Amino acid sequence: VMLGFGKKKFLGTDASHSCYIKNFLIAQPLPSPLGWLACRLPLGLFQAALAVMFLVECVAPVILLCAGGAARAGAALSIAALMVGIQVGGNFGYFNVLTAVLCLSGLDTSASALDPLPPLSVSEGLLRALLGAHFALSCFFLLFDSWCSTAWPYWPQLALARKPWVQALVTSCRLVADQRLLHAYGVFPPNSNPPVRMAAVFEGRAAGESAWRRYEWRYLPSSPRSAPRFVAPHHPRLDHSIFYVSLGVGPDNYLASINSPRPYSFAKDSLVHRIAHLLLDGNTPAARRIFRNEPFPSSAAPPDQVRVLLLALEPTSVREARSSGVYWTESVLGEHLPPIRRDGPTRAPPHRERVGRRHPLLFHPDLLPVWRSRVPELSRLLAAPLPHKERPGAATANGVPTATRRASRSPLRARLTPSGSGDNGGRNGG
Repeated sequence: VMLGFGKKKFLGTDASHSCYIKNFLIAQPLPSPLGWLACRLPLGLFQAALAVMFLVECVAPVILLCAGGAARAGAALSIAALMVGIQVGGNFGYFNVLTAVLCLSGLDTSASALDPLPPLSVSEGLLRALLGAHFALSCFFLLFDSWCSTAWPYWPQLALARKPWVQALVTSCRLVADQRLLHAYGVFPPNSNPPVRMAAVFEGRAAGESAWRRYEWRYLPSSPRSAPRFVAPHHPRLDHSIFYVSLGVGPDNYLASINSPRPYSFAKDSLVHRIAHLLLDGNTPAARRIFRNEPFPSSAAPPDQVRVLLLALEPTSVREARSSGVYWTESVLGEHLPPIRRDGPTRAPPHRERVGRRHPLLFHPDLLPVWRSRVPELSRLLAAPLPHKERPGAATANGVPTATRRASRSPLRARLTPSGSGDNGGRNGG
């Protein structure tokens, strides 16, 4: 985890990224009150903090694993101290608490990973062998980041590999990724941007009205008066996910295969679409759990239209926040989702009616090489020849159109067929 932190921050960076922490305190998914205040500290302090983070994230893990005595305890305590700092500066669920608890094992200074092994029983030797295989696979996962940790073994460039040892390695990585036995780490690149955050907010409008009423997320800042809060170790997953939706990153578009190996994620109805349909159905208990306000009370009619705006929020001054309760300066960037009418043509049936019913041919195309072996219907469809329509003046051989003589298949099927086998003498085998 710590090496993943450092890899993402310090590989390929330069001095222009030295104010990364200052901007991140505001741009992170769920800013805390202390993070909102601390972004005003002098830049030199953040640059010094970044140097300390390099030592803790890139040097301390090596000492923790390889050294013993006071050096090992010091490395464990430095990592735990960093987790405390991240915990008070942001809201990342129980992640920081869990990592700090794991550091307790580093306080045992009587042993080192470099010490010779004592005689092992058969069961202990098998356990050590499994741990060794786990460590070897983790080295491959370390090359990737959190946003593609479970998806990269499914990428077509690897799924279509021909060498047996590559296939075996990718299959093993796919297994441990699906079971969450291994995970890469590295989330936020160290870009020195202005302290501005994005937000996708829902608004509804009643029939016959011109004004829009805003829904405010329970934990995510979504209006000028949304005060930063301490919510960790609670992890509000929906609010956290909507933060990435505002950046255009989600599992439902053509970038889906980069982030997720789930074949059913790719769809025209995104997360914000499904929430919009939920709001158009009325003030249901599910809708009341999502938002902290009720623009359309249960006694009133549900909204006739729902839209999603994309906002940019900048922190105000401490004096203004104390006097007026306004913590953010809001700028509307545009519509993230155009208005959807309750009875309009864009209205789709509730998502719950469509889950699990998507046809296999609607899977993300990047995932077809793997899922064709898991879904028999998909395998049959990809193995079927493509029909050819004879064009006027088409070339013929012995009175038979060449198009009917040449076996036809999809490019994916051709790519998956070993060279030299199948139709066309392997010319399309790739």
